[in-house]
Amino acid sequence: MKKKLLVVVALLGVQFLFAQETKKIELLAVAEGNFGGTNGDVFTVSNTSGEMVTEGPFYQNANGVGTGFNVLQDFEIVGDKAILVSNAAGFRVVIAEYPSLTAIETFTSMGSPAAVVGAGVGFAYVSFSNPTSLRQIDLTNNTITPVIDTENLVSGSSKFMAYGNGYFYAAMGTSILKVDPTTNTTVSKFPLNIGSITGLQFDAATQSLWALGKVNGVSALQEVNTQDDSVEEAIILTGVTNASQLRFGNHKLYFLSGINVHAYDIENPDLPTSAIYTSTLPNTYFFAYGKAFQVDPVSGDFVIGNASGFTGNSAYEIIDGTTYEQLVSGTVTGCIGVNEFVLKTTDGSLGVTNPTADRFTFYPNPATDIVNFHSNNDSNYTVTLYNQLGVALKTIKSNAVDSTISVADLPSGIYFAQLQTVNSTTTTVKKIVVSH
Repeated sequence: MKKKLLVVVALLGVQFLFAQETKKIELLAVAEGNFGGTNGDVFTVSNTSGEMVTEGPFYQNANGVGTGFNVLQDFEIVGDKAILVSNAAGFRVVIAEYPSLTAIETFTSMGSPAAVVGAGVGFAYVSFSNPTSLRQIDLTNNTITPVIDTENLVSGSSKFMAYGNGYFYAAMGTSILKVDPTTNTTVSKFPLNIGSITGLQFDAATQSLWALGKVNGVSALQEVNTQDDSVEEAIILTGVTNASQLRFGNHKLYFLSGINVHAYDIENPDLPTSAIYTSTLPNTYFFAYGKAFQVDPVSGDFVIGNASGFTGNSAYEIIDGTTYEQLVSGTVTGCIGVNEFVLKTTDGSLGVTNPTADRFTFYPNPATDIVNFHSNNDSNYTVTLYNQLGVALKTIKSNAVDSTISVADLPSGIYFAQLQTVNSTTTTVKKIVVSH
């Protein structure tokens, strides 16, 4: 189906979208804030009303003016909770309700938090420096506990962490640390062959962990089979020496090289990679600051931000992951120093991506224990369940027209099931509500 022209008009700082058919866009933006201030917070931008409208700051709206963060370093959503960490005076780690961001518990005096990542249902991990430690957050009991590390495998802080196949992984120098969240105990630590690791992503469809690094000064990828922790031969990204911000979406690995976006197709690899998009945002220190480059893991659409010198509203642009055309650009009102995004896009109304026909049906919705899927066309397909942050929680591979996936162990909330047949590139996305 031929795409309709998308016209974007900026008026008084609000971006209006005019189209016969547009994508529904939901963007969450994390503001690091001015150093020494309290304006680190969380904002959203969406076009549900037909125009791109900013809302927030959510943390201060929920907890009072002046309660924002001095350097909001990282942010993570796990079910119906969110974790916010501040890497400045006070070094706060906050557990909050999501999406309201009403604070539940605050922890201080544990060191400087470097990063936070969810680890399955009900857990997350925070890496600290000064002093170095790795701690598990139990979101059921709202507690934080150091990892049990009897073999002294935790050798430093980590900015690159991932969860997959039931385990938590953290990049530490040139090696990967593996932790069992159920016992909060280190399992092993194994080296890779790509020097210092500068990115880590998990592909639920193949149960593979992907790492970014360098070989002889050239950027490289390396795959780890999480079934047995075997390491594949490094994939040299010929011609790229400065790859950063490794991301995963729609069966591809994305990364930045300067202001260029590259994609490596996991299923149909083609080397060397070439730029699929060149950003229109200013190429300054503030370009894609922190983690301000993110990919919708389902659609493959991506967003790039600019912290705008920490003096004004942060800029962003959202790109179609199929055509590599800009969908919309603008600013996030009140967002000072954007350092992270969460992006979710869907074609037309929420529910189906690339809608040629409704090839799958599912029930019940809302669900309590299980969700049943039925394929109208193919008996060989994969279902991957994502949370609102885009983290893959479960994957099943079916060779029958009917299949089920358990949601009994998931917190109440909104999830997305991505369904793809083996013999087709068309992907269907279903919104699932879990209610206990």
